[in-house]
Amino acid sequence: GGGYKNNIGSSMQRFNPNSQSNILESDLPESKVAVFGGAGVVDGSTVQGEWTEISHKMGVFSSLFPSSPITLQSYSIPNVAWSTAFIEELVRCGVTQFYICPGSRNTPLTAAIFKSMRSNVGVVRAISVHDERGAGFRALGYARQNGRPAVVVTSSGTAVANLYPSVVEASSDGVPLLVLTADRPYENRDTGSNQSIDQVKIFSSSYVRWFRDVPPPSDDVPVSLALSDANHAVTLSKQLMGPVHLNIQFRENLAPDGGPIRNDNRIGSTTKFHNLRFTDVPGFLRWSR
Repeated sequence: GGGYKNNIGSSMQRFNPNSQSNILESDLPESKVAVFGGAGVVDGSTVQGEWTEISHKMGVFSSLFPSSPITLQSYSIPNVAWSTAFIEELVRCGVTQFYICPGSRNTPLTAAIFKSMRSNVGVVRAISVHDERGAGFRALGYARQNGRPAVVVTSSGTAVANLYPSVVEASSDGVPLLVLTADRPYENRDTGSNQSIDQVKIFSSSYVRWFRDVPPPSDDVPVSLALSDANHAVTLSKQLMGPVHLNIQFRENLAPDGGPIRNDNRIGSTTKFHNLRFTDVPGFLRWSR
């Protein structure tokens, strides 16, 4: 709570984010509401603690308003559409705990996870972990305690190699674990690109129950493939009791921006994506409801 007073109305003074009455009694001047959040850093606060508090308050606040009419078929950027569908399918398969290691190449996955958190307040949880080795073992500990896999998400490069100890232990102890590593697209492999290593089957087949090198999102690859990969990964991780690795290639733009492609000055280098073609598969309408 605090002394807030803005265009949402005077009833927002001393707003309690856990109370619906403040919002429902407000006189909203616009038909569209954009919700933003921040945190006041005080002595003893931590990045994770402040982020958790913001996420909770934002989720409660946003849940009071009708959902945006935006659907998967509304997205004009392949990375956004693919990541949204993939993460949604993981959640539907019962995977609700994510450990995210900050990076650039995994931006589409990170954005989709936090979008899912806002849609599933109190169900989907994500924790930002700056050390990949620590993130892997936190996911391992969660799976041991709860009997279902957690997800660890990393960027490209040597960040991936830091997961090796937790992958080996998950395999040896029969603990389900989902490893999602972002990678540069195949055309940038073996070209000396920054922050890149050979991530294809980086973890020995002696340890992972299944590996999938996922092609870059595009409307040439239908949404059904993303849903199938997510479902199959969860199923194998639980049935075979061990780690599953999906190495996901992402092209620019990594941020949810359309238009000119970042760092590509060639003629015609703009984001192209036919969302209706991407979703034109049997059963999609049933899945999207």
